[in-house]
Amino acid sequence: MVRLKLIYLSIKKIQNRSASGEKYTSPAEFNGIGKSSGGGLVILIPEQTGSEESPGFPKQLDDIKAVIAFLKSSFTTDLSFAVFGVSAGAHLAMLYSYWWDRNNRDVKVVVSHVGPVDFMDDGYCRNILLYPLIVPLIGPHPCAEFPDIWNQTSPINYIEEASPPTIGFYGNLDILVPFGQMPALQGRLESVRVANEFTRYQGGHNGWPDTSIQDMYRKITDFLQVHM
Repeated sequence: MVRLKLIYLSIKKIQNRSASGEKYTSPAEFNGIGKSSGGGLVILIPEQTGSEESPGFPKQLDDIKAVIAFLKSSFTTDLSFAVFGVSAGAHLAMLYSYWWDRNNRDVKVVVSHVGPVDFMDDGYCRNILLYPLIVPLIGPHPCAEFPDIWNQTSPINYIEEASPPTIGFYGNLDILVPFGQMPALQGRLESVRVANEFTRYQGGHNGWPDTSIQDMYRKITDFLQVHM
C-alpha cells in the first residue's frame, strides 16, 4: 500500500486528505502554489511503504491510479494533477507519471526531490550498502540475479515525447542517489524534448538550508504556472 497525501489547491481553499480520508495540515510551502496556479490543481505526494514480505511494486502504482480515478469521478470541475515526491516517493512519482499514466495522461507535471531514476546504475546495482533501501520496493531480488525487475522499476526507461514536464532538485553530496542520476534524467528528457528544469544544491540527501528549500518551492511554483 502507498501512503498518499492529497493537496487540493484552489484560489479560495486548500484541502488535504489521504486515501483513507485522514486530514493533514497544509504545508506552508504550497500556499503560494495554490494561490498562483488557479483553481483545480491537485498535488499528489506519494510515500513508499512496501516491505520485504510485501513489496510495494506494483501495488503502489495501482493505489495512485485508483485515487486519481476516484477524484476525477468525484469532482464536477476539471482537475489538473501534479505528482510531487521526495526520495523513494519521488521515484514512485516518476514511475507512475512516465509509465502507469501513459494511457490516461492525467499527470501534467512531475516533481522529483532527490528521486532515483535508474536502478541499473552501478551506484545501485553493485552497491550492497544501498540494496536494503530497494528491497521494500521489489522484494529480495539482487540486481545481478534479477536485472529485469530492476530495469522495470527504473523510471528513466519510460520517458517519451508525451511524458509530463519534469522539475527536479538534487544535492551535490548525496550518498543515497548517485551523482549521475540527475544528468541522466535530464539528458533523457532533453532527448525527447520534454520540458524540464533541474537544480543541484549544496548538500546531501536532506537537511538542506532554508534558502535552498525556499528557492526550490519558488521554482516549483513558477514551473506549475507555466505547465499546468
